[in-house]
Amino acid sequence: YDLDEKGEPKGKLRAYDFGLAVDSPKILAHPKLPCLYVMPSRASGIFLVPLNKGEPTGAPQQIAISKSGSLTRGVFSQDLGSLIFGATQATVEVARLDPSGIPEPAPSFKISESADPVWLTCLGKVFYCAMSGRLWAQSVNGDCEPSGQPRSYPKWKATDVRSAADGSLYVALGEQAGEGPSEKGKLTGTKIARFKPDQQGNPGEPVFMSETFEGRKITNMAVDESTGAIYVTLAPP
Repeated sequence: YDLDEKGEPKGKLRAYDFGLAVDSPKILAHPKLPCLYVMPSRASGIFLVPLNKGEPTGAPQQIAISKSGSLTRGVFSQDLGSLIFGATQATVEVARLDPSGIPEPAPSFKISESADPVWLTCLGKVFYCAMSGRLWAQSVNGDCEPSGQPRSYPKWKATDVRSAADGSLYVALGEQAGEGPSEKGKLTGTKIARFKPDQQGNPGEPVFMSETFEGRKITNMAVDESTGAIYVTLAPP
């Protein structure tokens, strides 16, 4: 869609067939380069789609990223020079971008010895991760390499995490998914908490905590950095 001055869709929806047999892909557009990154579900690599005035053009380029498992989410570093991916096996994958936006995979690093997937966001020089039912933080240097040991905050049972340009950290907080044996240890997000981490990256206490969404599960969330609004998708009641 094109957007009007208020950010609302206008005109007709345009669709593009990339010719990729992928299931439920995630997409990420570079804020300054004509590049669209497509992450197929349960895949270890991505597709780079060139853009022309915001419209996909040309054939997608497949790029291998992870050597440790499937990718879960990609975010840009603060300087927009790297793509950082959460992956399975408690792993974070960092790929430096060349001047044209092509990712160049770099060594990965583990947050813990868990085998769980990482859902992450980047706030300054700290990666925040939702993994194993808790919030984690990992400080990094200018090249997005780990600096010090990862820190765990078990008080906050995080199922997802997002950041905003004003330094806020939004965390979906979970509750036990169900009563059955197959649900033991599984969490489902039911509330949103907003944190303002200190200079060391410690989240502290929430400055805001939402009510539960009538008991419905949070399946995804996004932050509009221009307005500070947060959007959530909810599972059916």
